Amino acid sequence: MKYDKEIAALTIKNISMIENTQKVVAEIETTLFRALDTLVEDRVKASGLQIASDEKFAFYKDELSFGIENWGTGKDKLANYYLDTGAETDDEDWFYLTHALGEHAANATLRFVFNIYYYSAFNLKKGKFKKILYTLFAEQTELLALGFQLSETGETIELKFNLDKDNVADEYPDFDMSFDPVNNALDKLFEAHPYFEALVTKVQTLSENTTD
Repeated sequence: MKYDKEIAALTIKNISMIENTQKVVAEIETTLFRALDTLVEDRVKASGLQIASDEKFAFYKDELSFGIENWGTGKDKLANYYLDTGAETDDEDWFYLTHALGEHAANATLRFVFNIYYYSAFNLKKGKFKKILYTLFAEQTELLALGFQLSETGETIELKFNLDKDNVADEYPDFDMSFDPVNNALDKLFEAHPYFEALVTKVQTLSENTTD
């Protein structure tokens, strides 16, 4: 058995409370991420970036993603940014709140991800693109200094962050200091944006001068 008899017995005896707790978690997540969506949307639209028309700011319901006009939209999109949770193993399905607060495991995080549509935009196969991205990221020391890192798959660049659970608990349902990590991450993303623009241009140039 994965869990011992004592844990199983406690679960059986407290199933009603567990069911209600899950409903509470869902309500907290809805409140938290609606506020986070609004914050990110306001910050992005006030950033001075020429945001593409297909932006989405509804992480909890759908997705939170945005790019710039120069990167295109739809099938012609070259790159974008999006908000995501950390990696999970196949047998774990954590709450979004767990990721937000960084509880349970080291890879329970939120992260802003920079993504290049390497196949549809540049006709690059995964292996070739990963080699290119690894080389370019190693050269772009400014991104590393800001806290960005290659993802575990080697296909994207990400900036991880968590919220402070004590601040979230104290401020719920209205958030102020709780969102300092989000603001800090956005500050870094906006500062890094020129480097990401340059990276897209370099990938484009390399894709035009390489063969599989």
